[in-house]
Amino acid sequence: MLRRIYAHSVFATGVMSYLVWMLINNLDVSIITSQELSQEMIRIVIGAIFSYGFFSLTTTLLVFCVDRFSIIKRLIFRSSYIEGAWVGFYIVVNTREVFLTIEDVRQTIEEITINGQLYKLEKDDNSGYYGTWESNMESFDKRKKELSYTYDSMYIDHSRHKGLVTYKFNCYRGRTPTTFVGYDFDDDHNKETVIRCKRHKKNKGTSYNIKDTTGVLLIEAKDYYLENKHFYSVISQSKEK
Repeated sequence: MLRRIYAHSVFATGVMSYLVWMLINNLDVSIITSQELSQEMIRIVIGAIFSYGFFSLTTTLLVFCVDRFSIIKRLIFRSSYIEGAWVGFYIVVNTREVFLTIEDVRQTIEEITINGQLYKLEKDDNSGYYGTWESNMESFDKRKKELSYTYDSMYIDHSRHKGLVTYKFNCYRGRTPTTFVGYDFDDDHNKETVIRCKRHKKNKGTSYNIKDTTGVLLIEAKDYYLENKHFYSVISQSKEK
């Protein structure tokens, strides 16, 4: 993403530098020195200082706008834009336990952070709070649209665990991803989990405080699970093959 921002900055700097050079070229610097060569050097120095300053200012301003405004961020990141609220479910491979998940993805030019909540889905279809986690050591492959990270989690019984997660975001014709599938491995319990999530439809990618709308997101996560119960059986069949 920085490469794209630098490209825009270089273009803007080139245009402005040309216009400024037109003005500098007609600038009377004879008051400083009477030598023609020295006058030309002064003009070059003034132009170089302006170009560097304008480039730095443009780059800083673009980074600020991208990190601050989601509309600009979507335009810059395009198919790599994954910020927002995501809802879905986890299925433990060995026990077939189901957990509903609400995940808040924050994305800037330099980093991605994920904070999540888990709710255990019981046999009577009721869900109870189970735990939270925070990501660290995040790595996003923009070409493959794969996000990998380690996490630290804390469960309702006050136990803490570490694990490794990989998400594969699904893009259609280069558009902003709306779903992803994933795989979670819990180092402490040697537990494997398959994951499926979708972007919160009312959110449209704008990150916000999940705590304010947890009830709405939890209902959406449960509905998404009920629509995709077959997901685990598809994964199992593919592994057997």
